[in-house]
Amino acid sequence: MFLSRLRFVNQITTRRFLHVSPKLNQGMGIDGNNILAESLKKQGVEYVFGIVGIPVIETSLAFQSVGIKYVGMRNEQAACYAAQAVGYLTGPGLLHCIGGMANAQVNCWPLLVIAGSCPEDHEGIGGFQEWLQVESSRQYCKYAVRPPSQKLIPLHVERAVRTACAGRPGGEVDEEKVSLDYYNAGPLTLAHPDPALVEKAAELLSKAERPLVIVGKGAAYGRAEEALRKLVDDTKIPFLPTPMGKGVVPDESPQCVSTARTQALLKADVVLLLGARLNWMLHFGQSPRYAPDCKIIQVDISPEEFHNSVRSEVAVHSDIKPFVEALTQRLSNKKFSLQRDGAWWQGLKEKQKKNTEFVEVSYKYPINCSGMEVETMFRYKLPVIIIIVNNSGIYGGTPPTALSSEVRYEKMMEMFGSTGYLCRTVEDIEKAIKESIKVTDRPSIINILISPQANRKPQTFNWLTESKL
Repeated sequence: MFLSRLRFVNQITTRRFLHVSPKLNQGMGIDGNNILAESLKKQGVEYVFGIVGIPVIETSLAFQSVGIKYVGMRNEQAACYAAQAVGYLTGPGLLHCIGGMANAQVNCWPLLVIAGSCPEDHEGIGGFQEWLQVESSRQYCKYAVRPPSQKLIPLHVERAVRTACAGRPGGEVDEEKVSLDYYNAGPLTLAHPDPALVEKAAELLSKAERPLVIVGKGAAYGRAEEALRKLVDDTKIPFLPTPMGKGVVPDESPQCVSTARTQALLKADVVLLLGARLNWMLHFGQSPRYAPDCKIIQVDISPEEFHNSVRSEVAVHSDIKPFVEALTQRLSNKKFSLQRDGAWWQGLKEKQKKNTEFVEVSYKYPINCSGMEVETMFRYKLPVIIIIVNNSGIYGGTPPTALSSEVRYEKMMEMFGSTGYLCRTVEDIEKAIKESIKVTDRPSIINILISPQANRKPQTFNWLTESKL
Protein backbone atom coordinates (compact mmCIF):
# COMPACT_ATOMS: atom_id res chain seq x y z
CA MET A 1 0.00 0.00 0.00
CA PHE A 2 1.32 3.39 -0.90
CA LEU A 3 0.84 6.70 0.82
CA SER A 4 1.77 10.05 -0.63
CA ARG A 5 2.63 13.14 1.38
CA LEU A 6 2.82 16.89 0.80
CA ARG A 7 5.07 18.95 3.05
CA PHE A 8 4.24 22.55 3.95
CA VAL A 9 5.94 24.93 6.38
CA ASN A 10 4.33 24.42 9.80
CA GLN A 11 1.65 22.28 8.20
CA ILE A 12 1.55 18.68 7.01
CA THR A 13 -1.03 17.47 4.51
CA THR A 14 -1.00 13.80 3.62
CA ARG A 15 -2.71 11.50 1.15
CA ARG A 16 -3.19 7.80 2.10
CA PHE A 17 -5.57 4.77 1.82
CA LEU A 18 -7.13 2.56 4.60
CA HIS A 19 -9.53 -0.40 5.16
CA VAL A 20 -11.02 -2.15 8.32
CA SER A 21 -12.66 -5.50 9.04
CA PRO A 22 -16.03 -5.41 10.89
CA LYS A 23 -14.89 -8.47 12.88
CA LEU A 24 -11.86 -6.80 14.40
CA ASN A 25 -13.61 -5.43 17.46
CA GLN A 26 -15.94 -8.38 18.02
CA GLY A 27 -14.41 -10.43 20.77
CA MET A 28 -10.85 -9.86 19.54
CA GLY A 29 -10.23 -6.41 20.95
CA ILE A 30 -8.19 -3.90 19.02
CA ASP A 31 -5.48 -5.41 16.83
CA GLY A 32 -2.53 -4.27 14.76
CA ASN A 33 -4.65 -3.31 11.75
CA ASN A 34 -6.69 -0.87 13.83
CA ILE A 35 -3.56 0.48 15.48
CA LEU A 36 -1.98 1.10 12.08
CA ALA A 37 -5.14 2.75 10.73
CA GLU A 38 -5.51 5.05 13.71
CA SER A 39 -1.80 5.89 13.66
CA LEU A 40 -1.93 6.91 10.00
CA LYS A 41 -5.08 8.95 10.52
CA LYS A 42 -3.35 10.69 13.40
CA GLN A 43 -0.62 11.73 10.95
CA GLY A 44 -3.18 13.28 8.60
CA VAL A 45 -3.34 10.51 6.02
CA GLU A 46 -6.25 10.93 3.61
CA TYR A 47 -5.65 8.60 0.66
CA VAL A 48 -4.14 5.16 0.18
CA PHE A 49 -3.37 3.53 -3.17
CA GLY A 50 -2.91 -0.21 -3.43
CA ILE A 51 -4.05 -3.71 -4.32
CA VAL A 52 -5.98 -5.67 -1.72
CA GLY A 53 -5.05 -9.29 -1.18
CA ILE A 54 -3.50 -11.60 1.39
CA PRO A 55 -2.05 -10.49 3.81
CA VAL A 56 -3.42 -6.92 3.78
CA ILE A 57 -7.18 -7.43 3.31
CA GLU A 58 -8.01 -6.69 6.96
CA THR A 59 -5.58 -3.77 6.91
CA SER A 60 -7.33 -2.14 3.99
CA LEU A 61 -10.69 -2.63 5.72
CA ALA A 62 -9.31 -0.97 8.83
CA PHE A 63 -8.23 2.00 6.74
CA GLN A 64 -11.73 2.55 5.39
CA SER A 65 -13.30 2.21 8.82
CA VAL A 66 -11.44 5.26 10.11
CA GLY A 67 -12.30 7.39 7.08
CA ILE A 68 -9.19 7.04 4.94
CA LYS A 69 -10.03 6.88 1.23
CA TYR A 70 -8.79 3.70 -0.44
CA VAL A 71 -8.06 3.73 -4.20
CA GLY A 72 -7.90 0.22 -5.64
CA MET A 73 -5.31 -0.05 -8.44
CA ARG A 74 -4.45 -2.82 -10.92
CA ASN A 75 -0.73 -3.06 -10.23
CA GLU A 76 1.56 -2.24 -7.30
CA GLN A 77 3.98 -0.29 -9.48
CA ALA A 78 1.22 1.99 -10.78
CA ALA A 79 -0.15 2.44 -7.25
CA CYS A 80 3.26 3.54 -6.01
CA TYR A 81 3.57 6.11 -8.80
CA ALA A 82 -0.03 7.28 -8.20
CA ALA A 83 0.72 7.93 -4.52
CA GLN A 84 3.72 10.03 -5.51
CA ALA A 85 1.67 11.99 -8.03
CA VAL A 86 -0.95 12.86 -5.41
CA GLY A 87 1.84 13.93 -3.07
CA TYR A 88 3.21 16.68 -5.27
CA LEU A 89 -0.24 17.92 -6.67
CA THR A 90 2.08 0.09 -6.09
CA GLY A 91 6.08 -12.43 -6.20
CA PRO A 92 5.44 -10.28 -2.90
CA GLY A 93 3.63 -7.06 -3.62
CA LEU A 94 6.42 -4.95 -2.13
CA LEU A 95 8.89 -6.10 -4.79
CA HIS A 96 6.69 -4.59 -7.51
CA CYS A 97 6.94 -1.15 -5.94
CA ILE A 98 10.75 -1.04 -5.77
CA GLY A 99 10.78 0.88 -9.06
CA GLY A 100 8.35 3.44 -7.66
CA MET A 101 10.37 3.77 -4.46
CA ALA A 102 13.54 4.37 -6.44
CA ASN A 103 11.70 6.99 -8.46
CA ALA A 104 10.56 8.76 -5.28
CA GLN A 105 14.09 8.64 -3.88
CA VAL A 106 15.72 10.12 -6.98
CA ASN A 107 13.06 12.82 -7.29
CA CYS A 108 13.01 13.61 -3.54
CA TRP A 109 9.28 12.90 -3.20
CA PRO A 110 7.91 11.89 0.21
CA LEU A 111 6.38 8.43 0.02
CA LEU A 112 5.23 5.93 2.67
CA VAL A 113 4.92 2.26 1.66
CA ILE A 114 3.10 -0.20 3.94
CA ALA A 115 3.62 -3.86 3.12
CA GLY A 116 2.03 -6.95 4.62
CA SER A 117 4.15 -9.95 5.55
CA CYS A 118 3.62 -13.57 6.40
CA PRO A 119 2.92 -14.53 10.06
CA GLU A 120 5.95 -14.92 12.29
CA ASP A 121 5.23 -18.62 12.83
CA HIS A 122 5.50 -19.15 9.04
CA GLU A 123 8.90 -17.54 8.67
CA GLY A 124 11.67 -19.83 7.50
CA ILE A 125 9.32 -22.62 6.41
CA GLY A 126 8.07 -21.18 3.12
CA GLY A 127 5.27 -18.90 4.29
CA PHE A 128 3.03 -17.16 1.74
CA GLN A 129 5.02 -14.38 0.03
CA GLU A 130 7.80 -14.72 2.56
CA TRP A 131 10.63 -12.35 1.67
CA LEU A 132 13.22 -10.11 3.30
CA GLN A 133 11.15 -7.06 2.46
CA VAL A 134 12.74 -4.58 4.87
CA GLU A 135 16.24 -5.57 3.79
CA SER A 136 15.30 -5.38 0.10
CA SER A 137 13.93 -1.86 0.56
CA ARG A 138 16.68 -0.18 2.55
CA GLN A 139 18.69 1.20 -0.38
CA TYR A 140 15.57 2.78 -1.90
CA CYS A 141 14.28 4.69 1.12
CA LYS A 142 15.30 6.79 4.12
CA TYR A 143 13.77 4.51 6.75
CA ALA A 144 12.69 0.85 6.68
CA VAL A 145 11.29 -1.04 9.65
CA ARG A 146 9.21 -4.00 10.77
CA PRO A 147 7.61 -3.04 14.10
CA PRO A 148 8.48 -5.77 16.61
CA SER A 149 5.17 -5.43 18.42
CA GLN A 150 1.72 -3.92 17.98
CA LYS A 151 2.38 -1.46 20.76
CA LEU A 152 5.25 0.08 18.79
CA ILE A 153 3.31 0.52 15.53
CA PRO A 154 2.28 4.14 16.33
CA LEU A 155 5.86 5.08 17.20
CA HIS A 156 7.26 3.71 13.93
CA VAL A 157 4.45 5.22 11.84
CA GLU A 158 5.19 8.64 13.34
CA ARG A 159 8.91 8.24 12.72
CA ALA A 160 8.36 7.07 9.13
CA VAL A 161 6.10 10.04 8.36
CA ARG A 162 8.46 12.49 10.02
CA THR A 163 11.54 11.07 8.29
CA ALA A 164 9.85 11.04 4.88
CA CYS A 165 9.15 14.77 5.09
CA ALA A 166 12.06 16.14 7.11
CA GLY A 167 15.05 17.52 5.22
CA ARG A 168 15.15 16.10 1.71
CA PRO A 169 11.92 14.10 1.23
CA GLY A 170 12.12 10.40 0.37
CA GLY A 171 10.49 7.00 0.72
CA GLU A 172 9.77 4.98 3.85
CA VAL A 173 8.80 1.32 4.29
CA ASP A 174 6.71 0.07 7.21
CA GLU A 175 6.22 -3.72 7.20
CA GLU A 176 3.23 -4.91 9.22
CA LYS A 177 3.03 -8.59 10.32
CA VAL A 178 -2.96 -1.24 24.15
CA SER A 179 -4.28 1.53 26.26
CA LEU A 180 -2.53 2.87 23.13
CA ASP A 181 -0.31 5.93 22.90
CA TYR A 182 -0.39 7.67 19.54
CA TYR A 183 2.42 9.85 18.34
CA ASN A 184 2.14 12.96 16.18
CA ALA A 185 4.95 14.13 13.94
CA GLY A 186 4.05 17.77 14.61
CA PRO A 187 5.33 20.78 12.66
CA LEU A 188 8.71 20.59 10.98
CA THR A 189 11.52 22.92 12.05
CA LEU A 190 13.01 25.10 9.31
CA ALA A 191 16.74 25.31 8.74
CA HIS A 192 17.86 28.97 8.63
CA PRO A 193 20.88 30.23 6.70
CA ASP A 194 24.19 31.52 8.01
CA PRO A 195 23.91 35.35 7.78
CA ALA A 196 27.50 35.59 6.53
CA LEU A 197 26.69 33.32 3.59
CA VAL A 198 23.55 35.33 2.81
CA GLU A 199 25.69 38.47 2.69
CA LYS A 200 28.23 36.77 0.42
CA ALA A 201 25.44 35.63 -1.93
CA ALA A 202 23.96 39.14 -1.99
CA GLU A 203 27.38 40.60 -2.77
CA LEU A 204 27.88 38.22 -5.71
CA LEU A 205 24.44 38.91 -7.17
CA SER A 206 24.65 42.67 -6.79
CA LYS A 207 27.96 42.77 -8.67
CA ALA A 208 26.91 40.30 -11.39
CA GLU A 209 26.37 41.55 -14.93
CA ARG A 210 24.20 38.60 -15.96
CA PRO A 211 22.58 37.01 -12.87
CA LEU A 212 20.05 34.17 -13.16
CA VAL A 213 17.80 32.41 -10.65
CA ILE A 214 16.93 28.70 -11.09
CA VAL A 215 13.85 27.61 -9.12
CA GLY A 216 13.77 23.92 -8.18
CA LYS A 217 11.33 21.58 -6.49
CA GLY A 218 12.89 22.38 -3.12
CA ALA A 219 11.37 25.85 -3.39
CA ALA A 220 7.96 24.28 -4.01
CA TYR A 221 8.26 21.87 -1.07
CA GLY A 222 9.52 24.71 1.12
CA ARG A 223 6.46 26.83 0.26
CA ALA A 224 8.70 29.71 -0.76
CA GLU A 225 6.38 31.05 -3.47
CA GLU A 226 5.60 34.41 -1.86
CA ALA A 227 9.21 35.04 -0.87
CA LEU A 228 10.48 34.12 -4.34
CA ARG A 229 7.91 36.25 -6.15
CA LYS A 230 8.97 39.24 -4.08
CA LEU A 231 12.64 38.52 -4.84
CA VAL A 232 12.22 38.45 -8.64
CA ASP A 233 9.75 41.35 -8.65
CA ASP A 234 12.01 43.57 -6.53
CA THR A 235 15.32 42.69 -8.18
CA LYS A 236 14.13 42.05 -11.78
CA ILE A 237 16.55 39.09 -11.96
CA PRO A 238 15.46 36.63 -14.70
CA PHE A 239 14.53 33.14 -13.53
CA LEU A 240 14.16 29.65 -14.94
CA PRO A 241 11.91 27.04 -13.29
CA THR A 242 12.78 23.35 -13.36
CA PRO A 243 9.86 21.06 -14.31
CA MET A 244 9.01 20.45 -10.63
CA GLY A 245 9.69 24.07 -9.76
CA LYS A 246 7.12 25.46 -12.20
CA GLY A 247 4.37 27.49 -10.58
CA VAL A 248 6.38 28.71 -7.60
CA VAL A 249 6.70 31.91 -9.60
CA PRO A 250 4.14 32.03 -12.45
CA ASP A 251 5.41 31.52 -15.99
CA GLU A 252 3.46 34.67 -16.86
CA SER A 253 5.92 36.71 -14.76
CA PRO A 254 7.91 39.14 -16.94
CA GLN A 255 11.04 37.80 -15.24
CA CYS A 256 10.48 34.23 -16.54
CA VAL A 257 12.89 33.38 -19.38
CA SER A 258 11.92 29.75 -20.06
CA THR A 259 11.67 30.47 -23.79
CA ALA A 260 15.29 31.64 -23.75
CA ARG A 261 16.58 28.81 -21.54
CA THR A 262 19.67 27.91 -23.55
CA GLN A 263 20.74 31.55 -23.86
CA ALA A 264 20.14 32.23 -20.16
CA LEU A 265 22.21 29.25 -18.99
CA LEU A 266 24.99 29.85 -21.48
CA LYS A 267 25.47 33.56 -20.78
CA ALA A 268 24.80 33.86 -17.02
CA ASP A 269 27.81 34.84 -14.94
CA VAL A 270 26.16 34.15 -11.54
CA VAL A 271 23.46 31.48 -11.02
CA LEU A 272 21.38 31.35 -7.84
CA LEU A 273 20.31 27.70 -7.51
CA LEU A 274 17.30 27.37 -5.18
CA GLY A 275 16.35 23.81 -4.23
CA ALA A 276 17.49 22.31 -7.52
CA ARG A 277 20.20 19.75 -8.19
CA LEU A 278 22.84 20.13 -10.89
CA ASN A 279 21.99 16.78 -12.45
CA TRP A 280 21.34 15.81 -16.08
CA MET A 281 18.26 18.04 -16.20
CA LEU A 282 20.42 21.10 -15.59
CA HIS A 283 23.34 19.71 -17.62
CA PHE A 284 25.44 19.23 -14.47
CA GLY A 285 26.24 22.96 -14.37
CA GLN A 286 29.10 22.34 -16.79
CA SER A 287 30.39 23.74 -20.06
CA PRO A 288 29.31 23.93 -22.87
CA ARG A 289 25.82 24.63 -21.48
CA TYR A 290 27.22 27.10 -18.91
CA ALA A 291 29.95 29.67 -19.17
CA PRO A 292 33.26 28.22 -17.89
CA ASP A 293 33.62 31.06 -15.37
CA CYS A 294 29.98 30.98 -14.17
CA LYS A 295 29.69 31.24 -10.37
CA ILE A 296 27.07 29.09 -8.59
CA ILE A 297 25.24 30.06 -5.39
CA GLN A 298 23.74 26.78 -4.21
CA VAL A 299 20.98 26.68 -1.57
CA ASP A 300 19.74 23.27 -0.46
CA ILE A 301 18.28 21.52 2.57
CA SER A 302 20.73 18.64 2.07
CA PRO A 303 24.39 19.67 2.36
CA GLU A 304 25.54 16.40 0.79
CA GLU A 305 24.30 17.85 -2.51
CA PHE A 306 26.88 20.64 -2.47
CA HIS A 307 29.77 20.67 -5.01
CA ASN A 308 28.70 17.39 -6.62
CA SER A 309 29.26 18.18 -10.30
CA VAL A 310 30.87 21.63 -10.07
CA ARG A 311 32.19 23.54 -7.11
CA SER A 312 29.81 26.21 -5.85
CA GLU A 313 31.12 29.68 -5.07
CA VAL A 314 28.67 29.89 -2.14
CA ALA A 315 26.95 26.82 -0.63
CA VAL A 316 24.15 27.53 1.86
CA HIS A 317 22.49 24.87 4.02
CA SER A 318 18.98 26.24 4.52
CA ASP A 319 15.30 25.92 3.74
CA ILE A 320 14.55 28.03 0.69
CA LYS A 321 11.99 30.37 2.24
CA PRO A 322 14.10 31.85 5.09
CA PHE A 323 17.10 32.17 2.78
CA VAL A 324 15.16 34.02 0.08
CA GLU A 325 13.58 36.34 2.65
CA ALA A 326 16.99 37.19 4.10
CA LEU A 327 18.55 37.60 0.63
CA THR A 328 15.76 39.92 -0.54
CA GLN A 329 16.32 42.14 2.49
CA ARG A 330 20.08 42.28 1.91
CA LEU A 331 19.64 43.17 -1.78
CA SER A 332 17.09 45.82 -0.82
CA ASN A 333 19.62 47.33 1.60
CA LYS A 334 22.07 47.50 -1.30
CA LYS A 335 19.32 49.12 -3.45
CA PHE A 336 19.93 46.45 -6.09
CA SER A 337 17.55 46.10 -9.02
CA LEU A 338 18.53 44.85 -12.47
CA GLN A 339 17.81 47.25 -15.33
CA ARG A 340 15.42 45.68 -17.84
CA ASP A 341 16.80 47.88 -20.61
CA GLY A 342 20.35 46.64 -19.98
CA ALA A 343 22.33 44.39 -22.32
CA TRP A 344 21.54 41.20 -20.34
CA TRP A 345 17.77 41.64 -20.51
CA GLN A 346 17.82 42.90 -24.10
CA GLY A 347 19.67 39.79 -25.25
CA LEU A 348 17.18 37.51 -23.46
CA LYS A 349 14.20 39.39 -24.89
CA GLU A 350 15.52 39.01 -28.43
CA LYS A 351 15.92 35.27 -27.92
CA GLN A 352 12.42 35.01 -26.44
CA LYS A 353 10.90 36.67 -29.51
CA LYS A 354 12.45 34.01 -31.75
CA ASN A 355 11.11 31.17 -29.60
CA THR A 356 7.50 32.21 -29.06
CA GLU A 357 6.05 29.23 -30.96
CA PHE A 358 6.68 25.73 -29.63
CA VAL A 359 5.02 22.34 -29.31
CA GLU A 360 5.38 20.03 -26.31
CA VAL A 361 4.71 16.29 -26.68
CA SER A 362 4.96 13.27 -24.40
CA TYR A 363 6.06 9.70 -25.15
CA LYS A 364 3.84 6.63 -25.49
CA TYR A 365 5.92 3.95 -23.73
CA PRO A 366 4.07 4.09 -20.34
CA ILE A 367 0.81 2.87 -21.92
CA ASN A 368 2.53 -0.47 -22.54
CA CYS A 369 3.46 -0.76 -18.85
CA SER A 370 0.32 0.45 -17.07
CA GLY A 371 -2.38 0.47 -19.74
CA MET A 372 -4.91 -1.41 -17.60
CA GLU A 373 -5.00 1.49 -15.16
CA VAL A 374 -7.52 2.86 -17.67
CA GLU A 375 -10.00 0.61 -15.84
CA THR A 376 -9.09 2.37 -12.58
CA MET A 377 -9.81 5.72 -14.22
CA PHE A 378 -13.22 4.50 -15.40
CA ARG A 379 -14.04 3.04 -11.98
CA TYR A 380 -13.35 6.36 -10.25
CA LYS A 381 -14.78 8.44 -13.13
CA LEU A 382 -11.55 10.38 -13.65
CA PRO A 383 -11.56 12.79 -16.64
CA VAL A 384 -7.96 12.00 -17.60
CA ILE A 385 -6.86 12.70 -21.18
CA ILE A 386 -4.22 10.18 -22.30
CA ILE A 387 -2.29 11.35 -25.38
CA ILE A 388 -0.14 8.65 -26.98
CA VAL A 389 2.54 9.67 -29.48
CA ASN A 390 2.81 6.42 -31.40
CA ASN A 391 5.83 5.84 -33.65
CA SER A 392 5.53 2.02 -33.43
CA GLY A 393 8.79 1.70 -31.54
CA ILE A 394 11.09 2.88 -28.77
CA TYR A 395 13.53 5.59 -29.89
CA GLY A 396 14.07 5.01 -33.62
CA GLY A 397 12.32 1.68 -33.90
CA THR A 398 15.34 -0.45 -34.80
CA PRO A 399 14.64 -4.24 -34.67
CA PRO A 400 15.50 -4.86 -30.98
CA THR A 401 13.30 -1.97 -29.87
CA ALA A 402 10.48 -2.22 -32.43
CA LEU A 403 6.84 -2.66 -31.39
CA SER A 404 3.86 -3.83 -33.46
CA SER A 405 3.03 -1.41 -36.24
CA GLU A 406 0.28 1.17 -35.63
CA VAL A 407 -1.14 -0.41 -32.48
CA ARG A 408 -4.71 0.81 -31.97
CA TYR A 409 -4.43 1.83 -28.32
CA GLU A 410 -7.61 3.91 -28.55
CA LYS A 411 -9.60 0.66 -28.93
CA MET A 412 -9.06 0.05 -25.21
CA MET A 413 -11.90 2.50 -24.63
CA GLU A 414 -14.38 0.12 -26.27
CA MET A 415 -13.95 -2.34 -23.39
CA PHE A 416 -15.77 0.21 -21.24
CA GLY A 417 -18.40 1.24 -23.76
CA SER A 418 -16.62 4.41 -24.78
CA THR A 419 -14.73 5.64 -27.84
CA GLY A 420 -11.12 6.68 -28.30
CA TYR A 421 -9.54 8.80 -31.01
CA LEU A 422 -7.10 7.80 -33.76
CA CYS A 423 -5.24 10.79 -35.23
CA ARG A 424 -3.17 10.96 -38.41
CA THR A 425 -3.38 14.71 -39.11
CA VAL A 426 -3.21 17.96 -37.19
CA GLU A 427 -6.91 18.44 -37.83
CA ASP A 428 -7.63 15.02 -36.25
CA ILE A 429 -5.63 16.04 -33.16
CA GLU A 430 -7.46 19.36 -32.78
CA LYS A 431 -10.85 17.66 -33.03
CA ALA A 432 -9.88 14.89 -30.57
CA ILE A 433 -8.59 17.32 -27.95
CA LYS A 434 -11.69 19.52 -28.19
CA GLU A 435 -13.96 16.48 -27.76
CA SER A 436 -11.91 15.05 -24.89
CA ILE A 437 -11.97 18.29 -22.93
CA LYS A 438 -15.77 18.12 -22.90
CA VAL A 439 -15.73 14.74 -21.11
CA THR A 440 -16.00 15.07 -17.31
CA ASP A 441 -16.82 11.56 -16.04
CA ARG A 442 -14.38 9.20 -17.75
CA PRO A 443 -10.92 9.10 -19.35
CA SER A 444 -10.12 9.68 -23.02
CA ILE A 445 -7.39 8.17 -25.19
CA ILE A 446 -5.93 10.05 -28.16
CA ASN A 447 -3.66 7.81 -30.25
CA ILE A 448 -1.49 9.96 -32.53
CA LEU A 449 0.34 8.03 -35.26
CA ILE A 450 3.65 9.52 -36.38
CA SER A 451 6.29 8.26 -38.78
CA PRO A 452 8.69 5.66 -37.30
CA GLN A 453 11.42 7.20 -39.46
CA ALA A 454 10.88 10.76 -38.20
CA ASN A 455 14.05 12.36 -36.80
CA ARG A 456 14.53 15.15 -34.29
CA LYS A 457 16.00 18.43 -35.39
CA PRO A 458 19.76 18.59 -34.79
CA GLN A 459 20.66 19.56 -31.23
CA THR A 460 22.67 22.68 -30.42
CA PHE A 461 25.19 20.63 -28.48
CA ASN A 462 26.52 17.42 -29.99
CA TRP A 463 26.72 15.54 -26.68
CA LEU A 464 22.96 15.97 -26.25
CA THR A 465 22.33 14.39 -29.63
CA GLU A 466 24.58 11.44 -28.80
CA SER A 467 23.01 10.84 -25.39
CA LYS A 468 19.42 11.36 -26.63
CA LEU A 469 18.81 14.01 -23.95
